[in-house]
Amino acid sequence: VWDQPTSQGAVYDAFGAPALSDCIGGEEQDVTVLAYGVTGSGKTHTIFGSATDPGLAFHMLTALYASQRGDEGVIPANAVVGVGITMVEV
Repeated sequence: VWDQPTSQGAVYDAFGAPALSDCIGGEEQDVTVLAYGVTGSGKTHTIFGSATDPGLAFHMLTALYASQRGDEGVIPANAVVGVGITMVEV
């Protein structure tokens, strides 16, 4: 549970970066992000953010693709990486 003034970067640092690191470091690992809450609680904002304050999806995808670049890339260049997003409103 995050307080309202929590920044997008803080959410990524606390949750997104460790989850992505665990995924990249293992074989055939998956990451699932579940945003749950009442209407208007900030689920969409946390995941997608805005143009001036990008959300968790932007931060995680940026880090994922950055991990494939350069000499320090941790994902082999020939690796197949799949990204999927499913959104359901119940």
